[in-house]
Amino acid sequence: MDLYYQHSTDKSYKMLLSLFFISSILTSRCDALAKNLTESCPCDMKYVDEVLVWDCDKKNLHEVPRQCWADNSYTISQVLLSNNFITEIHVDDFVGLGSLKELMLNNNNITSVAAGAFKPLAGLNTLDLYHNNIAQLPDDVFEGLVNLESLWVSHNLLQTIPDISFVTNAKAISFSNNNIDTFPKHLLDAPSFPLTFSLQNNLATEIQASAILNLPDYSTLYIDAITVWAADAQEAEALRAKSWFGTELDGLIQIAAQADCPSHFHDVLGVCVLVEPFFSGDWGTMSYFCREMGAEMLKVADANFFQQLLHLLRSEGLDHHDYWLGGNDTAEEGSWKWADGTPIERGSPFWATQPQGPESFLIEPLGGTSENCLYLDKSRFLYFDDGVCTEAKNVICQQH
Repeated sequence: MDLYYQHSTDKSYKMLLSLFFISSILTSRCDALAKNLTESCPCDMKYVDEVLVWDCDKKNLHEVPRQCWADNSYTISQVLLSNNFITEIHVDDFVGLGSLKELMLNNNNITSVAAGAFKPLAGLNTLDLYHNNIAQLPDDVFEGLVNLESLWVSHNLLQTIPDISFVTNAKAISFSNNNIDTFPKHLLDAPSFPLTFSLQNNLATEIQASAILNLPDYSTLYIDAITVWAADAQEAEALRAKSWFGTELDGLIQIAAQADCPSHFHDVLGVCVLVEPFFSGDWGTMSYFCREMGAEMLKVADANFFQQLLHLLRSEGLDHHDYWLGGNDTAEEGSWKWADGTPIERGSPFWATQPQGPESFLIEPLGGTSENCLYLDKSRFLYFDDGVCTEAKNVICQQH
C-alpha cells in the first residue's frame, strides 16, 4: 500500500512539473509576442463601447503604421489616425482591416491618396479626411465603399470631386472649403436617406441642377450663392418643389438657353424671349419691330413664366425700362386680350396695384378709354399696367 501510494505521488508530481513547464513556455511566448507587438506598433489598442479601437491619435506619426494590423489577428472597428503628420496614403496601408467601420485621417498633412487604398474597407461607414492638403484624388478612390454614411473631405485643396455616385447610404457628405472650380453634372445616383450635403466655399460659380436633383426631400444642401442651371422648365420646377433645408435656391435657379433659341434670345421656361432695352417706340411700331425679328410681342399667360421673366429682367439689369407686351383692349373697352384672341387674366399676380389708403388699393387697369395697350411698368416693379398706345416704350418679343 505504501509503495503504491508513493508511486502515485511520484507520477502526479511529474505531471505537475510537466504542466508547469509547458505553461511557462506558453506564457513566455505570449509575453514575447505582446512585447514585439508593443515595440513595433506605436498605437494603443483599446476596448471602447464594446468595440476594439486602434488609437493612433497624436502619436507624431509620419506614415500609416500598417504593422499594427498586418497580421489581421483582431476584429478592429475603429482606427484613429488624427492629428499626426502623415503625408501619403499607400495602396496597402489598410490591408487587414476588413471589419473596419470608422477611419479617421483628419488633421494630417496628406497630399496624396493611392488608387485602391480604401478598397480593403468594404464595410466602412465613416471616412474622415478633413483638414489635409489633398489637391487631387483618383476618380475611383472611393470605389466599393457602398456602406459609407459619413464622408468628410472639407478643408483641403481639391480642384475636382471624384466619383461618389454609388454612395447611396450617405447621411453626411462634405466637400466644402476646397478649390473646386467645376462641379460634376452628376454627383449622387439615388440616395436612400435625407442627407446633409455641403459644397460651399469653393471656386465654382455654377452648378447643374442634375448634380443635386436626386437629393431626397428633407435633405440639407449648402452651396454658395451661385447659378443653378436647370436644363428646362420641368427641371426648374422639380427643383423648386423640393423640400430641402440649407441654402435657399429659388433666386439662384436659371434655365439654360436651348439650342433652338437664337443667340440674342433668352429661354424662359421653354419660350424664346427677346428683350429690347435700346430701341423704343409706340405700341404699333414695336409690334412691327418684333415681326422684323421673326417674332411677335410677348404673351404672358402663366404665373410661373411671369416670375421667371421678372427674374431674368432683374438679374440681367434690364428692369429699368417700360416694356410693351402683346395685349390690348382696343377692340372693346375693358375686354383685354392677347394678340391671338385669348383673354388676359386679371388681378394678382400679374397686374399692378394703386394704393388708396393705408389699408386699401385698386388693381390695374384703371386708365379707361385713353389707355388701351398693355406694358410692364418699371415704376410698379414691372407688373402689368395699361398705357397710352402712342407712348414710346421698349418691347419684349417672343419667337413664333
